[in-house]
Amino acid sequence: MISWKEKDAMPTTLEEAVDEVLSPSFLTGAHSITMDDLRARRERAQGIESMLSYVRRLLQARIDILKDAGLPARDEDVSGVAEELSKSLAHHVKGPEMSSRFVEVELPEALQGLAHEWMNNLTEGTSLDHDRLIATLEEAERGISSKRHQLHDVLKVLSSEVKDRYKSGDASIDSVLNERKS
Repeated sequence: MISWKEKDAMPTTLEEAVDEVLSPSFLTGAHSITMDDLRARRERAQGIESMLSYVRRLLQARIDILKDAGLPARDEDVSGVAEELSKSLAHHVKGPEMSSRFVEVELPEALQGLAHEWMNNLTEGTSLDHDRLIATLEEAERGISSKRHQLHDVLKVLSSEVKDRYKSGDASIDSVLNERKS
């Protein structure tokens, strides 16, 4: 689970969390900060990436439900909706045996809250028709995917710096093992 060292540093919105990690200042000085600070930055970026992954899955689930369930308009008969939703959700389930990349992520409650708040704000107060709602969700999913790709670049820089320190002898695995014993 991601641990946030500073409670006050917890972002208050999804956008704030992403902007912090994607800001050029987040990587500034990565080569000169302490190994602990470098690991903390990497951990923070991994947490934000996990949150975006979570949001993306929520978006994809909503899109799949809307596309596959054949939901009726508000004033139509809804008697078969539950059965259709069950079929739709079962069709899109991917378990470890069906996916080459199955990662179970445990997000801190605060990050889950940010993700759900963002999802709720996405269409709150709007009365979009079925097709426009799907288009809005798909556009949001593309935006989240783009941010995740940018976060992967940040993670590559931070991980590369950690690796370089081990290669050069500036960091040692013994110090990590000793920290974990304490």
